[in-house]
Amino acid sequence: MTQSLIYLFGIIRSCDHVDGFLDPVKLGAAEFGSLRYLSEGGICALISTLQFSQGSSFSQLLEEPAQAEALVLHHHRVLEAAAASTAVLPLRFGSVFTSEGPLRSILTEQQGRFLKTIRDFETSSEWGVKIYCERDLVNEDVRQHSIEIKNFQNTLRNASDGKKFFLQRKLEKMTSEAGENAIANFLRDTIICLKRVSKAHRPSKIQSNTLTSSGSELILNDAFLVERSREEEFHAAIAGLKKAYAAKGVTFKTTGPWPAYSFVPGKLTGDEHAV
Repeated sequence: MTQSLIYLFGIIRSCDHVDGFLDPVKLGAAEFGSLRYLSEGGICALISTLQFSQGSSFSQLLEEPAQAEALVLHHHRVLEAAAASTAVLPLRFGSVFTSEGPLRSILTEQQGRFLKTIRDFETSSEWGVKIYCERDLVNEDVRQHSIEIKNFQNTLRNASDGKKFFLQRKLEKMTSEAGENAIANFLRDTIICLKRVSKAHRPSKIQSNTLTSSGSELILNDAFLVERSREEEFHAAIAGLKKAYAAKGVTFKTTGPWPAYSFVPGKLTGDEHAV
């Protein structure tokens, strides 16, 4: 025995269509039916029937990492296919309904808001920008260019042996603080620069000491909504920043274009379970 839910991927205008609808697909313990339309007035939901074993739940499916990853990837694939054909309002992963009725009610009640958001996204794409830094290189750059630190280094060299230990500790603290300030100023200037060529910016919280395998630290992981007519400007701005900061221990990574996941306003309300 199986149970079924209605899985919502995203919303488009009723007059639009998505090319190359995906066939049914089985992903571990879950199975998606063919992608289909659910129209209500001027908007249309992209949905699929999601089936899994009776007695289980959608949340339980996500407890298995491999299963969860497969579901998330399918969600992204469908929305990328939709975005390649038409303007789409992408829903976050995990919006499911027990039946079509409550979803139809939401489409009717929030039709105006959905249409406005779709219009906002029609000519734009989301780009992700990750920035990494190597703190040792940042601190070395600070030591080379800070007059205050250079003067303190001279004081340290001329100090008596009894004072050198304490002065060295103070120098390390000064360098660390100056490095932190340099990173903060760089991030501020970078965001200002990229916002000039973007329609919107969505910051993301970074966990402290998020290190890569190479030892670089992730210091920014933000999303930018960019008009497609300005994408060349956006990437030129990134290239300029890369060149300016390459010797200072800072590197960039951009991802996209994506459907504008990070810029969908608010949340659906109804009987859905969104994880």
